[in-house]
Amino acid sequence: MPGVVSLIEGAAGEYVVRAWELLSRELGIQAAPPGAIPHVSYHVAGEYAPGLLDRLAFEAACTTPFAVTITGPAIFIGEPLVLYLAVTRSGALSRLQASAWQVAESFADESAGYWLEARWVPHITLAMEGLTPDFVAHAHALLLPGMPALSARIDNFALLDERTGGHELLARYAFASQKVQEA
Repeated sequence: MPGVVSLIEGAAGEYVVRAWELLSRELGIQAAPPGAIPHVSYHVAGEYAPGLLDRLAFEAACTTPFAVTITGPAIFIGEPLVLYLAVTRSGALSRLQASAWQVAESFADESAGYWLEARWVPHITLAMEGLTPDFVAHAHALLLPGMPALSARIDNFALLDERTGGHELLARYAFASQKVQEA
């Protein structure tokens, strides 16, 4: 399914890639799809109508970058279990998600409800296929000892598509200013 996201780059993005590799190597599962790109999702849908990319470009041109804090691993309980890195929700991040949701929803067909503003939990997915409680416990034991203090720069909107079995970057739009606004 395609989704409106912000790509996580720099040291935080590199940490996520290393975490995926560690989980795959040590626990024997494919933690991330082929070509996975670290990101925070704001909206996911079955399809988006034409015009979304132009609107995302416009919104990006009107948005100032800001920093977020990434904390340790956590899980979403349910079917399926999802292991993720928590991203601290701030006023700036909440406003960005609400804006991205509103824009994307106006072009969306079959929106996924997890990204509704009241339900949305900012996160970076680490693994979600075939997880068991034992796997989650082992993953925490692997990740926590080397978990650095992380912050990430939220400075883009992107459209990712996961229908190909991996992450396909369809578009990326940098935010207007390169100066980081504190959250």
